[in-house]
Amino acid sequence: MNDTREAKVCLSKIKEENQKLERKLEAMKELEFQCQQQKEFLLKQISTLPKQDEKTQREKLTTEEKKIYDQLYPHVHQICQQRYLLDELKQQLLVTKTSKEKQEILTSLQTGMKYLFQSEDKDSSICLRWYREMRNTPRQEDSCGDTSKFNKLYYNCKLKEIKANMDTLFQLSFSTCHLGMCVCVTVQQSVSVSGNSPTGCIFTSEPYIDHLQEKGIDAVKSGCSVSTFITDTIWMGIKDLLLLD
Repeated sequence: MNDTREAKVCLSKIKEENQKLERKLEAMKELEFQCQQQKEFLLKQISTLPKQDEKTQREKLTTEEKKIYDQLYPHVHQICQQRYLLDELKQQLLVTKTSKEKQEILTSLQTGMKYLFQSEDKDSSICLRWYREMRNTPRQEDSCGDTSKFNKLYYNCKLKEIKANMDTLFQLSFSTCHLGMCVCVTVQQSVSVSGNSPTGCIFTSEPYIDHLQEKGIDAVKSGCSVSTFITDTIWMGIKDLLLLD
């Protein structure tokens, strides 16, 4: 019965996350379409501008003005061409950036779905285990019963899978908030495709938490949950930072 309830909660969360990602994708597609429309409009405007005969215009100038014109015109013409090129490159950059963001969203979603329901393995990466815990556990403010808006156990949970030679690098990132201070935590671990146990983890945070690497390794060895790791290590580190301030 409990498994059925947990499955329903998990599926509901996945459906909600999918809907958010789909809305973001649609917004990016709309932005890309608007950029293309703007580009076409500008090109049409340029094509309809009256073409002035350079020689005819030059003949209207005095001798002294012609000298100045002959000196400046090539530079002005080059500047205009560079501006057109710059505008074109900006449009291409915006379209490329939008396409990259769409691909990152899809990749993140596919990676998360791939490992969300995977069977638990004692030798699997801590990144996978903690990611499943965060995604499968009903959202809550913290583990201490405090519903204050200044405390949030974890949010913005993301899992990346990076292939490198014969290894797979997993990168788990999430944010946590305690006493009004937010910290972004990243955990990296490499897993060999040969079936060997995962290698050591690398823990980093922004802002910096003292002794995070050592305490993170201890948490992995003890097999503690991500919730315990956050409250015992990250939140205690936040308290130390606030005391230092």
